[in-house]
Amino acid sequence: MLVPVSHLPDGCVLAQGQSRKIVLALGEATGHHHRIEDHVIGPEAAAEIAEAAIARARLYVAPNGDRFLDVSEPVTLLHEEHESVALPPGLYEIPVQMEYDESLMRKVQD
Repeated sequence: MLVPVSHLPDGCVLAQGQSRKIVLALGEATGHHHRIEDHVIGPEAAAEIAEAAIARARLYVAPNGDRFLDVSEPVTLLHEEHESVALPPGLYEIPVQMEYDESLMRKVQD
């Protein structure tokens, strides 16, 4: 679930480790991650330059740990057990998914 927002909160910084893929949700149970892999255009040899200059999506982290995805050009959200989803340009909050199980709330595990 991605929630459209109008702006990044103060103090957000770029998340580390986005050169190969952006992981939105870890697959704790299956190892399958909700991820974006087509966010950088350019040859592998120039990955650092491509990421800095023409990244189509960037993941930001707020001081409180909330995460935000900034999509400047369409990208694809991938997962082995779901159909691919085309994400249009926009700014999205990535909320922590919760579930109710036997009288307690817990983070959803994939």
